[in-house]
Amino acid sequence: MVTGRMCDETVLFGLKVKDGRRWYSIDDRDWRPMKIGETVLPGFFWIPVAEDENGAWRSYWMRLQSGARSFEHQHDSTELILVLDGVFAADLF
Repeated sequence: MVTGRMCDETVLFGLKVKDGRRWYSIDDRDWRPMKIGETVLPGFFWIPVAEDENGAWRSYWMRLQSGARSFEHQHDSTELILVLDGVFAADLF
């Protein structure tokens, strides 16, 4: 499940490696505060999953506390969202 190089050199508690294979099981100790630039987004947390070797894309798991809100921002590429529990709403217009 974890491919490419990690977004930073931080050790992830849930990352396992055996015989050249890597897999990850979410570990609560791995959640870190989400930032846009240097601004911490209250109620947003993330775990890096993978990053393109050329820096063109990255993927991560993101967890939001109920009621968390981000400020308006743009992405340079497509953002894919999968909601496992709860409701996600975005003001797009």
